[in-house]
Amino acid sequence: MKVEEKNIFLDICCFFCNNVKWGGTMKETIIQIWTNKKSGVEEQDVSNVLDMLVHQSMIKIEKDRVVKVHDQLQDMGRKIVEEEKEYKDTRIWNANMVPMHGITTKLEDIILDYNMKDILRKFIMKGLHFCSLRFLTCNIDAKQSKDVFEILMLLVENANKLKFLLLRNNHYHHLYSSKVKLSSVMCNEEFWNVFEELTILSLIGFTFGKILPRTLFTTSTLMRLDLDGFIELNIVQIGFKNLKNLTNMRLLNNKTLNIISKEWTKLKSLKILDMSGCSNLTSLPNELAKLSSLIRLNLNGCSGLKNLPNEFANLSYLRKLDLRYCSSLTSLPNELTNLSSLESLDLSGCSR
Repeated sequence: MKVEEKNIFLDICCFFCNNVKWGGTMKETIIQIWTNKKSGVEEQDVSNVLDMLVHQSMIKIEKDRVVKVHDQLQDMGRKIVEEEKEYKDTRIWNANMVPMHGITTKLEDIILDYNMKDILRKFIMKGLHFCSLRFLTCNIDAKQSKDVFEILMLLVENANKLKFLLLRNNHYHHLYSSKVKLSSVMCNEEFWNVFEELTILSLIGFTFGKILPRTLFTTSTLMRLDLDGFIELNIVQIGFKNLKNLTNMRLLNNKTLNIISKEWTKLKSLKILDMSGCSNLTSLPNELAKLSSLIRLNLNGCSGLKNLPNEFANLSYLRKLDLRYCSSLTSLPNELTNLSSLESLDLSGCSR
């Protein structure tokens, strides 16, 4: 197995297979994480490596493009990380993985856990710089947020190679979710200036408390942006116009979004837009039809949406349009019959 194949396989075993992430991880997500245009690694290169791993029967890619790994192969991959000198200490996926001698500058990927905070703080305060860190995910509880954010800030202080940052409010999917305010440090431009290769950013179930810095929306590397939940989209969407390489944007269950800014029309690379559950969204601007690369649009549960622009007929690459439970939608433009690439139109739960 080549070096690139082995590293991607180990990442999948430790962080992205069905046993770690419920439901598995999409092939496109792994491609985005490993793509590095600055180093000459294109999306097709990563896709070819994944295809080779399938050919070698190391992984399986389901029809829905979710990556799966057999339990025994996952155990083998993790054992390699735990025992082989070259990979030891590079990946930490639970609190028991933190070695007694502490974390080292070899660290590349980590799932940050509240139970790690004391031992992590002990070794971080020694002045280690984690310049090799590529992947960081963290579930944050409202009661523990201050401690966890403190450790997180120290971890990423010099992580200029960070490609994947996922922060999730631990209680976001509960019926009565507790709002967690992002650390004030994350609202400063200096924080985001560090990341030179950030490809995927997911902030799930947080509120900003103040406007996010402009730096976040000028990164040329960001390909996926998830801002689910309480985030003040009416404020931050002004910066979307700068995300020239963004291909996937998810804005689930946001109750603050009631109008879409025309700045969205600058997202020329956007292929997937998911606004499910944005129930206060009442209309879409005609200019949204200028998203010429869009192939999938999900408006499931946008119960306040009253109509679609006639100009949507110009979305020539659109394959899937999900309008389930858009209960205020009274009619569809006749022009939608001109969507030559459309394969799926779902109107389940629409009242008329």
